[in-house]
Amino acid sequence: MPYDNPQIEAGHKSVTGHGGFKLNKKSLLFERLRQRSESSLASGGDGFVFASMLALDVGLNTRTIKGMLDPAVSSGAIEKKERGAGRAHKYRIIQR
Repeated sequence: MPYDNPQIEAGHKSVTGHGGFKLNKKSLLFERLRQRSESSLASGGDGFVFASMLALDVGLNTRTIKGMLDPAVSSGAIEKKERGAGRAHKYRIIQR
């Protein structure tokens, strides 16, 4: 099932996702964020995911992850928890 989100742009390198379908890196990033947020909420957590965990999932560095997610924060598609200078930021999909 491809991730349908207007925040995702075409043109990024494609990778094979779970189930064998093709995803670009940005689509994979948003899909993994959604999966990890839902998993965290289901286990009693707050749903926030560290950018470093997403970096391991999609094979990009955290600066690139932040660059891809911050525009979605501005548009209200995801939420960001800033933890102070020098501390890792956390992200989650906004539950509607």
